[in-house]
Amino acid sequence: MNRRSNTKQGILVAVAVICSILLMVLGGVALYFNYLLGLIGTGGGNNQNSQTDSWVTLDSTGPTSDSTAVSTIGNLDQMVHFMLVGMDDRDGATRGHSDTMVLCSINPKTKKIIMTSFMRDLWVTIPHPQGAYDFKMNQAYFDGGFDLLRETVKFNFGVEIEDFIMVEFASFAAMIDKLGGVDITLNEDEANYLNKNYDAGVSAGVNHLTGQIALAYSRIRTSNLQDSDFNRVNRQQNVLNSIFQAYKSKPLLELLGVTESLLPYLTVTMDKGEIVGYMAQMAPLLSGFQIETHRIPADKTWWFARIDGKEVIQADLEENRNILAEILKP
Repeated sequence: MNRRSNTKQGILVAVAVICSILLMVLGGVALYFNYLLGLIGTGGGNNQNSQTDSWVTLDSTGPTSDSTAVSTIGNLDQMVHFMLVGMDDRDGATRGHSDTMVLCSINPKTKKIIMTSFMRDLWVTIPHPQGAYDFKMNQAYFDGGFDLLRETVKFNFGVEIEDFIMVEFASFAAMIDKLGGVDITLNEDEANYLNKNYDAGVSAGVNHLTGQIALAYSRIRTSNLQDSDFNRVNRQQNVLNSIFQAYKSKPLLELLGVTESLLPYLTVTMDKGEIVGYMAQMAPLLSGFQIETHRIPADKTWWFARIDGKEVIQADLEENRNILAEILKP
């Protein structure tokens, strides 16, 4: 009996020790995760330049009235949606123009990430609280931060975006360097441009680019390349895709270190609970997700125009609303 009693007591002690260790590990993980979340900036860009907290009440279907338009895309049970905003901060302004606007839609079940880029020169209606006006889409963030950009996307395309992630271009280059650079395939014109203007030392084909050169590549705009903002958007999507590939290929411990170094460069609109939810749904994707890219306006739905002395892109917004609704089907 004493031997059995001692055995049971030993088992109980062992179980208690294991449980204690597990609790300590889980507690440490929770503290570390909370520390990581504290590195992220929140709510950036919403309070400057905006003179009022009330938004105009306009028809949520915007300038078109097609019934197939998306009304909301916030159902996390099916897909995760947020908009990535790249801010042009070269002029030193507190808040610049949204030079890059990419709607990221993530489907954990199919392991698919859909990146839909909105052209910055797209002519849209901006529903500002002090009166709606027509302007280039990248003006919305400058005039009213994430709130006005959210309302602009909803008003013109019927899509309601809950969350945003913003990164300034200087930070974008630093983030790529933290990842150790990215692999990008360059054509001959792109390679020549980067060598001439940045002494990049690259050639046509696959090149491993530093953050500065990757940023320069993503922002190429020159008539010598018969270039346009459409090609520029394609390059930005190439860089984002390369970032995802570089990130997912790293071992877990290195991935945690890289994540810790990247988070301070981001500004988000979501709270910690929402971030935890997003990361939980993102985790299964790291082992093998597929990336699908789109652009708004879509091909054959737009034309160049000059309005008030500005070179802009006009588009059939109703057709693009329908195309976007089809793209975002779960």
